[in-house]
Amino acid sequence: MSRFFSPPETIKQDILELGPEEAHHICNVMRLRVEDEITVFDGNKEYLGIIEKVLPKKVIIKILSSRAYCLKDILNITLAIGLPKYKKMDLIIQKATELGVKKIIPLITQRSIVNYSGETALKKIKRWQQIAVAACKQSGRIDIPEISQPLKFKDAVGISCDYDICFTGWVGEKTESLKGYLDKSKASKSSKIICFIGPEGGFSKNEIDLVRENAIATVFFGQQVLRCETAAMYVLSVLSFYLEG
Repeated sequence: MSRFFSPPETIKQDILELGPEEAHHICNVMRLRVEDEITVFDGNKEYLGIIEKVLPKKVIIKILSSRAYCLKDILNITLAIGLPKYKKMDLIIQKATELGVKKIIPLITQRSIVNYSGETALKKIKRWQQIAVAACKQSGRIDIPEISQPLKFKDAVGISCDYDICFTGWVGEKTESLKGYLDKSKASKSSKIICFIGPEGGFSKNEIDLVRENAIATVFFGQQVLRCETAAMYVLSVLSFYLEG
């Protein structure tokens, strides 16, 4: 069954209004018509409904039933990742959403090739949020991950004290395995976790020194050196398996 997103404010009693983007998708892409059944989620609940009316820039849905999800059971994982070049961030957002990340922080690091700020950053975040919503539709996920403004690396390190478990991917010396660190730190499904991953070229020595000064562990992700987008998928997959397996 087709699945669409609509923010909570569009839902009134047993009626739901889908705006221009979703209306276009329903009518011109999916070719759905009046009385077809669809599923809509709003970040907290999922609704089963039928198309009641199709207008030029909106579609009216009559809600038949709803189902609430316990969002407390969702893993609380933040991915803080150095901004990569080209459209690699699009892929990272998509796959991280599918793998259950709660928050994504784009990092501006010493070796970052791109640096978004001001109006450019706002446009990028809007695009990334749209990618996250599309990934939620595809994967059946009910909640939408938060995507923050790009942060300087030192500022992101500064918020690590808000987390129970903090680690950084690093291929250099004085690192331990990810599993070893998770075992030692007694990671559980209720843990609030942040993982730092560098951009192309990884973190600089100064950044790793800063990490260690803030008592953030440095861990390795196996014997191979992974691209930043691969490392993100690897870490989220391992955490999901370790915490929920």
